[in-house]
Amino acid sequence: QRWNPFLPSLLSLGQIVLAMGASGWVYSQLDGRFGTDLTVSSDQAVPLLAAVAAYLLAKGLIGGVGNWFAATTRRGRAFLSWFEEHLAGDLIVLPVGPLLALTQLRIGPVGVALFLLPLLFARYVIHLWSQTKAAHLHMVRVLMSAVDAADPFTRDHSYRVSRMSLRVGRHLGMRAAALEELEFAALLHDIGRTALQRDILVKRGKLTEQEMLLL
Repeated sequence: QRWNPFLPSLLSLGQIVLAMGASGWVYSQLDGRFGTDLTVSSDQAVPLLAAVAAYLLAKGLIGGVGNWFAATTRRGRAFLSWFEEHLAGDLIVLPVGPLLALTQLRIGPVGVALFLLPLLFARYVIHLWSQTKAAHLHMVRVLMSAVDAADPFTRDHSYRVSRMSLRVGRHLGMRAAALEELEFAALLHDIGRTALQRDILVKRGKLTEQEMLLL
């Protein structure tokens, strides 16, 4: 499932490496300083800002093209949605790079370790949150599989609906957050059946007035 669709997944595989390569090339072409020559000064503002712009542009183009190929309609909207979802986060994180480099040069590995500890802790918390979200989705899938299994005519119905809904959502160029909500909604669209008596749910023929009142 992670490699579907294939081409956008392939593009995302080398996205960071290509973006970093473009950033480093631009920085070196503008006489950006490396190693012990790296300093915080006004003459380094242009190379650093240009490197940031190159990184964001290369990463954004690759991500946008991946979204463009993944969508089959409203591709322009899908292309721009990558920037809406990732640009703000990248702009917040990017200043960490120069600060980390200066910490290594001025203080050494110990300073880098102290600098990275809060970031590693934050990464661990995000990882736990991601695992919890995945476990929640799996639990909902199992729950609805059990609900569908009560009727042989609807076995795996909710899962199939969720797959088709996601394909339609990607076709329309929906953002990742909206696709997550769409998947939960599709999985739970028949949750109301759990409140119905099984004999009413699977009854062949017309329901009586008393049975209709129970719906």
